[in-house]
Parts: sequence; C-alpha cells; structure tokens
Amino acid sequence: IMTLRDDGDEAVRQDRSQSGVRTDNAAIEGKSRKKKKSKRTVWVDPLTPPPSCAEFPPYQPTDFFRYELIHRSKISNARVGRIHTPHGIVDTPGFVPVATIGALKGVEIRQMDEMADQQLMFCNTYHLLLQPGPEVVSGAGGLHEFMNRDRTRPLITD
Repeated sequence: IMTLRDDGDEAVRQDRSQSGVRTDNAAIEGKSRKKKKSKRTVWVDPLTPPPSCAEFPPYQPTDFFRYELIHRSKISNARVGRIHTPHGIVDTPGFVPVATIGALKGVEIRQMDEMADQQLMFCNTYHLLLQPGPEVVSGAGGLHEFMNRDRTRPLITD
C-alpha cells in the first residue's frame, strides 16, 4: 500500500508491507521534486461512516442487468433462473471457476470456455491489483482481453 503525504517542505512516500514501514524521499529516487502549489490531498479517516442512503441517486432499473426466474421449488424455495448481463446470459445455479489473477491453474481460459461451456468466471480484484497491476490490465484492453476471454462471456469480480 502506498500513501503520499506532504510534510511541509518535501513530499514523502511511504511503502507499507508485511515487513514494516519504509519511508523514501524523492532524493533516493534520483529526482528532486519541486514543491508544487497545486491541490492538497485531504486525508480521510477510513473509519468514517459512509454517506447516508438519502445522498445516493434513486434506483433506476436497467434493461441490461436483470434476473429471470425460471422455476422455484415448492419444497425448498430453491430457484432456477437466468442472469442477463451486457456480456451474455448466465444460467443459475451453476459452477463458477475462480481465476484469481486472471488465470486458471492447469487449463487455458479458451479451453475452459470451449470444453466446459463456462458461462461465468470469477476474478479477484485485490490479487489483480497486486499482480499484474491495473496498468497492465488496462493496457491489454480490459480484463476480457487480458484473460483472452470471449467478450460475450461474463466475468464477475469482487
């Protein structure tokens, strides 16, 4: 986790890792930074509660995200349905493989799509942030392109 803070005369970068806190200034990076008179970042306490629900815009239904109920069990109330997304339809219930950093272990994404007709795949946003990083994913053209997954097949992230 990297945070920037302004200590008056110089900008200081703090890198936090499991091994502790390391503080580097711009001189170590080989560049001298001139103090800018631009915007200051305001630190917000992470324990500050979120805004109230009244501050959010009202719900507007969309036609590209919807759930279609196919059948409901009279005994257990279990449901069979379809989730309609801009990237395709997902039948529920269903098996959803986890591609933690945008890859499955032991099988190519295209092979999984062709052999198992996998409708949905799950990716972990935190792991993608750590490795390979958002610059690499966006540079590839988005998560579908990075994973070499057909754009007509939905992805879900946490």
